[in-house]
Amino acid sequence: MISGRLLRILLSRMGLVLGIMLVTVAATAIGSMLAPKRYVASTVMLIDIPSKDPVLGGSVYLQGTIRGYLASQVELIESHRVAKRVIDDLGLTQDPLLIRQWAHQTEGSGELEAWIRARLASGLTVEPEREAAVIKLYYEDLDPELAARIANGFAVAYVNATLDLTTEPARNYALLFETQVDDYRSRLSAARQRLWEYQQRTGIITGEERNDIESTRLQELSSQLLRLEAEALDSASRLDAMRESGRDTMPEMVGNVMLASIRTEIARAQARLDEQSSRLGARHPQTLALQSELASLRQRYDGELGRVRASIVSAAALGQQRVELTRAALERQKAEVLEMKQQRDHLAALQREVDEAQQGLELMSQRSTQTDLEARMRLSNVSILSGASIPSGPSRPKPLLNIVVGSALGLMLGMIAAITLEKVQRPIRDAEDLMQVSGVPILAVLSHADSRRPQRLIGGTGPNVAVLPQIGVD
Repeated sequence: MISGRLLRILLSRMGLVLGIMLVTVAATAIGSMLAPKRYVASTVMLIDIPSKDPVLGGSVYLQGTIRGYLASQVELIESHRVAKRVIDDLGLTQDPLLIRQWAHQTEGSGELEAWIRARLASGLTVEPEREAAVIKLYYEDLDPELAARIANGFAVAYVNATLDLTTEPARNYALLFETQVDDYRSRLSAARQRLWEYQQRTGIITGEERNDIESTRLQELSSQLLRLEAEALDSASRLDAMRESGRDTMPEMVGNVMLASIRTEIARAQARLDEQSSRLGARHPQTLALQSELASLRQRYDGELGRVRASIVSAAALGQQRVELTRAALERQKAEVLEMKQQRDHLAALQREVDEAQQGLELMSQRSTQTDLEARMRLSNVSILSGASIPSGPSRPKPLLNIVVGSALGLMLGMIAAITLEKVQRPIRDAEDLMQVSGVPILAVLSHADSRRPQRLIGGTGPNVAVLPQIGVD
């Protein structure tokens, strides 16, 4: 019902629809004829996504996916860095045509380079492929030759930009590492000089053999001190025992051969003296001679006993003196070992400084060589598969396509205009239109008839009955 009514509306206002459509088509055709022709040049580039470091050979960590990597490359192509390189490489700031266009559009205000950069950005289109690491670059301009030049310029500038982004940090790092190499070389020289001076001052070359000798000597002195202290303690105990128990009961005196021999002689002389005294009397010359001999033997015994006692005293004093001397030597040896340990620690610290400086110098030299090699490598991961050629025909406008689109747009506008006009000025075409206008219900609708005689509807005469004008009967 709705589609049939819409069709009747459009058929009734066909002239309006066709008129609007023809006007739209004519305007589109005229616009296509008058619009300036624009040309598009394109170039295709292949991106070799790095997986290994070309210098070290190790794996390269790539953040994100391939699509993300390509998106970053698209941003690089559309950046001011690449656009400036294109302007400089092609000398666009010296192009008379661009200078005239800039002067015409801006009346000489603003910077020419900024205006050219904005124009390049407006005509540039970069599209990465979905299934491959390929980027297509399009540039649109009024001049086909200029469009091809700029498209190729963008491709070359992008390749150089990738090289600069790779080599510039490497050059900066190379300069930094060269400075570090000189610094570590100076550190190594100073550390070696301090080590040599300390070795000359202390006489320590390696310190291992001398340290072993001094440690062994310290152990020997400790053992010797223990032994001497034991001997001194024994001598002191014998001296105390001699002082307390008497001189005749000391083991040294009892077991002394000389004292034993003298005691035997004294006993014999005493026996002869007793015998002579009882037999000859105390005043007899022989008795007096024996008394004198006995006194001499006792004096000899006392002298020998004094010598033994003196030897015990001197042995005790000598033992104590040797203990003191050994203890002093032990203390000196301890101090010497401690000093040597400090010297060895200081020597080891100096040696570590030399080793650390040597390791730092080797590491910085290696990194300097690597970064210098990276800075000298002019290898890009971008390859231009096909350069841009001068377009043979314009890409815009397309008259046929524009006319087709204009026809569809004109038809749509005509239909909208017809429906709008129908709502504003609605005619009576059928019973429904009549009922909406009169507000009276419809009893029947008579179709067209061949008879011209008047006919009338049969029905009630109440207020709800409406009589239609004669239309015709079958």
